[in-house]
Amino acid sequence: MDQIKIGKFISELRKEKGMTQEQLAVKLGVTQKSVSRWETGKNMPDLSLLQLLSAELGISVSELLDGEKISTVENKNVDEAINQIIDYSIKLKRHRIFSSRDVDFITGVIVTLIIVLLVIGSFISVQTVPMMIFGLFGIIVIFRLIFGRCPACGKLLPFATRKLKSCPFCGVKYR
Repeated sequence: MDQIKIGKFISELRKEKGMTQEQLAVKLGVTQKSVSRWETGKNMPDLSLLQLLSAELGISVSELLDGEKISTVENKNVDEAINQIIDYSIKLKRHRIFSSRDVDFITGVIVTLIIVLLVIGSFISVQTVPMMIFGLFGIIVIFRLIFGRCPACGKLLPFATRKLKSCPFCGVKYR
């Protein structure tokens, strides 16, 4: 796959349809910056967007991935296989254990436990309270590293960007 060729192909087809990058981005639920990155060949659309993008541009997924229009005889079998792979991949992504809201809730519960332990520790001189607090902090760090990922592209999100409404890497908007 040649990202630059695919990007130019996306740009040409978008212009043929008379759409701006912003209009295409709104239809796909991504940012205009994401569309721009696709068209310059810096990034590729997320796997979950390939079918929708190809439908918006009026081509098949295999044509999109080739970066050019191909004959319908060759295209039919290839497109069926690609669509099955995409569907399977999307189903796998939907079976995640925790959503980002769940991760925030669980982290909040652990922070509350830490505060309770600090209050208890100030009244009672128990040697195990500091160890429990360090243990809970360790759980938060591990939990955030494991589950602080974009549900679409799977890239680790820095803590500060997790409150955004879309992924800074792939541009997919969160619910």
